[in-house]
Parts: sequence; structure tokens; C-alpha cells
Amino acid sequence: MLLQQYLLPLVVYLPPFYTQEMGLGLSVVGTIFMITRFWDIFTDPILGIISDKVETRLGRRRHWIILSVPILMLCVYKIFIPQGSITSTYLLFWMILLYVGWTLLSISHMSWGAELSSDYNERSRVQGWREFALVFGMLTVLILPTIIEQTSDSGSVMKVAAMGWFTIVLLPITVAIAVWMVPEHPVPKQPQIGWRRATSIVLKNKLLMRLLVADLLSGIAPGITGSIYIFFVSHVMDLSQWASLMLLIYFIASFLSIPAWIRLSYKFEKHRTFVIARVYSLTG
Repeated sequence: MLLQQYLLPLVVYLPPFYTQEMGLGLSVVGTIFMITRFWDIFTDPILGIISDKVETRLGRRRHWIILSVPILMLCVYKIFIPQGSITSTYLLFWMILLYVGWTLLSISHMSWGAELSSDYNERSRVQGWREFALVFGMLTVLILPTIIEQTSDSGSVMKVAAMGWFTIVLLPITVAIAVWMVPEHPVPKQPQIGWRRATSIVLKNKLLMRLLVADLLSGIAPGITGSIYIFFVSHVMDLSQWASLMLLIYFIASFLSIPAWIRLSYKFEKHRTFVIARVYSLTG
């Protein structure tokens, strides 16, 4: 449930927090966030390959998730609850390390879910309920800044710290429950190919390239809107005291709609449901 919840405050709350409260320039903070996202481009495939190859008694995925927990807890503390004077080097270092921990966690978790079943519709259910838990986690973490926003004038320092402590406390608990209760199913070993040949195969697969471009474009839009949300609501709409509540309502609507999207994927299959969702998001 808490697997991706810190990404929302990371994108929405941290840029204004570090510019307005920590005194870093807006261009500096934007550059640091851009560098860390490009850093992910290199770490994702590397850690993905390592995750596939290294197997322990726990399987291929769960040990990486366990390893990521202390890394993420430390990084969340350093980024969400900074102490004293903060420099751009400080933010860059802990953001890069945060994304390393996040990559360990997210790649292993998504791969684990994909390997739980080989059935087409069952995989849709696994992915759908994973998104359900994701949005539920976002809802729970967004309640904190909403309450603080409506009851005090403490600014973003208390909001960001509350979300940080929320993640630090619950992340190890939820990971422990998942690792303990959900087994890994044995997966037949696949023939290994070199990265050059793998890259060539990917580039020649037009359908896969089309899917990757669609995934890229569908991720850019929320990334842009999320990063400027607080600035826009606070300085353009002049509704800073309602920013967290509006965001909470947005995710409540997402939370309630997930079962309907799962049913649509059964009827129209995943690719058509994806197209419907993208068209709906553009016209909604």
C-alpha cells in the first residue's frame, strides 16, 4: 500500500518546500529533480537485470524489497525532515540515494506481481488491486496535510514532516506483511541474452516501442501537473488553504473508479482500456 505513496508528496510538496522553506532557488530544485529522474534511466535496467539474476531462499524478489526498506527510511527522514541549513548538494545526494532504494523496491514489487499468475485476466486483477492499494495509500498520506492545512497555519514544514514520519513508520510494517504472507511462485528460467542484443531486439520490436512511447507520454503529463500543482493553486488560484483538500478529493475519485476500470479491462482487453482511459483523461 505504501509502495508509491511517497512519490506524490515528492513531486507535489517537496519542490515548494525546498524553495520556500529551505531557501534553495527554484531553478536549483528543478534541476536536482530533473537529474534524479534521469538517474533513474540508468539504474532501472541495471537493477532490473540484477534482480532477475540473483536468487536467495526468499526467491528472486522479496530480498530486494527487504533491502530497500532501510535505504528508503533513511532517505525519507533526510529529505522530508531535514535538520539545520540545507544545501543543493545535500538534496541531490539524498534524492539520488532515495531513487536507488525506490528502484529496488518498485521493480521487485512489480515483477513479483507479474509472476504471481500466468492467466491474462488474473494478471489484470493483480495489477488492478495493486493500483487500488496504491491510491488508498495516497489517500491515507494526503489526509495528514489536509488536516494540518485546515487546522493550523504552520506552513509546509509540518505537512512534509508528517508525511515523512507516516512513511517511515508504516513502510517496514506493510513490507513485512507482504513478504510474510505472499509467496513467490517458481518461474522457469529464461535464456540469457547480452544487453546489446536485448537493446537491438527492443528497438526492432515496433509494437513494444509503441507501448514504451505511450507509457512515457502518459507519465509526462501527471509529472508536469504534479510538480506545478502547489505553485498554481497557491499563487494563481490563491487557494493555498484548500490545495491539499482538493488533491485528496481528486484521489478519492480515482480510488472509487478502480473497480470499474478493472471490469472494463475484462470486456475490452488492456490495450483498448488504456486508450479509453487516455482519451477520457484528455477530455475530462
